[in-house]
Amino acid sequence: GLALARRADASLFGSRSKLKSRSRWLKAALIVAGAFTAIMFIPVPYRVHCECSAEPEVRRFIVAPNDGLIEKTLVEPGDVVSSGQVLARMDGRDVRWELAGLAAEKEKARKDHDTGLIDGDAANAQRAIFELKRIEAREHVLTRQRDQLELTSPIDGIVLDGHLDRVENAPVTTGQALYEVAPLSPVSVEVAITDEEYANVKQGYEVVVRFDGLSEEFMGTIDRIHPRSEVRDGDNVFIAEVNLANADETLHPGMSGYARIKSQTRSLGWNLFHKPWEHLRKSLPF
Repeated sequence: GLALARRADASLFGSRSKLKSRSRWLKAALIVAGAFTAIMFIPVPYRVHCECSAEPEVRRFIVAPNDGLIEKTLVEPGDVVSSGQVLARMDGRDVRWELAGLAAEKEKARKDHDTGLIDGDAANAQRAIFELKRIEAREHVLTRQRDQLELTSPIDGIVLDGHLDRVENAPVTTGQALYEVAPLSPVSVEVAITDEEYANVKQGYEVVVRFDGLSEEFMGTIDRIHPRSEVRDGDNVFIAEVNLANADETLHPGMSGYARIKSQTRSLGWNLFHKPWEHLRKSLPF
């Protein structure tokens, strides 16, 4: 009987010990869960990561002033040019030959006019005056063409595009775009915001930009967000513009990189889990 009592006491003690151990584990689990929940509600700024590229704020096109041939091209895309620098020269032989011929015709018309006056032939003198006016009008046009044979850059900047790449005797037509030049400063950074992040970005948000090949970071704010999305590299994105002074002209149009946008403050849990939740929600059949 005594042995049975001892065994019963031992069994009861073991059960109580197990209950206490389970209680301690439960309390610890509740404390951890409570701490985790509290941590998930800590407010932290949400960061939106996007691809970006540098683009010029303005572009200037250099066009052919008249029909003719390109005698020589002096620059190519990527070259940095200064205002007034010659980009290409047009062949001016035809213009110069015609101007020389007009000079001879002009001298003859003057002689005809003088002869008409001396001979008292008013009709001949009047015809000579009309001929002089015609020659002078044509001479004015050709002189202007001669003065425009050198195509120069209107601004300091970089050659973005050139339809003539070190060629000679290339035919061009009046108004044909030959070069595209853009200033190096300021520069506009185009940030590609995905559909999923569009609602989390607004005008005025701070942006940190880093470009491939550069260790320096550039800071700015979103000046404008295009209201209509567009497709870039197969993705539907909204373009946000960030204007940078680029005073030292470090950035060149066409450079690509990554942007980090400081969005509104959210809970840590929202920051960590909102994307997986959105993907899960979109994959549900209802």
